Amino acid sequence: MNKLTNYGYFDNAMKNALKNFWGEEFPVFNNKMDDIFDDKSWIVKKDHYELKYGNIPNNLDTLNVSVEDNSIKIEYSYKDDNSSQSFSAYRTLPKDCDFAKISANVEDNVLSINIPRI
Repeated sequence: MNKLTNYGYFDNAMKNALKNFWGEEFPVFNNKMDDIFDDKSWIVKKDHYELKYGNIPNNLDTLNVSVEDNSIKIEYSYKDDNSSQSFSAYRTLPKDCDFAKISANVEDNVLSINIPRI
């Protein structure tokens, strides 16, 4: 399944476009804009946020997680004898993040990014 909503820019742009078109009330979804973008990769906890990306290949060539201008950038690439794959995603982070303490880990083919809250 292709989930374009996992990429923060599309998510926010689409929400704003729908709100501008329909106003604050979006009749089809009962004014619950967030329900259309039910994003399982973004987890909100009391003291931190988590981002999770599954299906990370074994033996990555590169994996980069960086923060620039309140956005997190995730990139990885993989190559073997028969195929190659690359992935990148940008997410806008909430303002209450402790950007200096963000950590990332890959375990069981899942990339988990821990983003502490201030």
